[in-house]
Amino acid sequence: MDQLEIREGARRQHRGLAMFCVLYCWHHNKKAVFVRKELLLHYLGLERMKGTRYEWITEDVAAYFPYIFKRTTNNKELIVFSKIPENELLENKNEAIRFSPKILGLSSYSLISLDEHGEKAYKLIDDSMPFLAEIKNLHEFAITNALSLLSSGIISPNKALESDA
Repeated sequence: MDQLEIREGARRQHRGLAMFCVLYCWHHNKKAVFVRKELLLHYLGLERMKGTRYEWITEDVAAYFPYIFKRTTNNKELIVFSKIPENELLENKNEAIRFSPKILGLSSYSLISLDEHGEKAYKLIDDSMPFLAEIKNLHEFAITNALSLLSSGIISPNKALESDA
């Protein structure tokens, strides 16, 4: 795979996540969403994020969230996607929400544990939805699938954008 294909794939991932985050903020009446780095890396299918990837994310989601910055809270690294500058957000912290949606009826962290606990989870998935067994990144699949179902009117935002918090 050449660099151009990698970049285009990353752009689609970033924009899909940004669109979901925009809808998530809209649904919860917030101006910013913070995503735990662990969850972001899992969604992107990465073990670590280099500066170049962070620059790509910033560039790709700028139309959705003009302010992107890193924060550390309770020893957890966060990436914040915001429609307002960092100083305004710090003055009014209730304008942000933690990114923790239920996707496919599972919390964000349940999807991570599906990958970590392998056998039982994949047996359950294979028995109920065999086509999902080929999918390597359940977060990306779930978010893009939810966006598709939302845009076609098959599901409503009430369930698709619900928080597990």
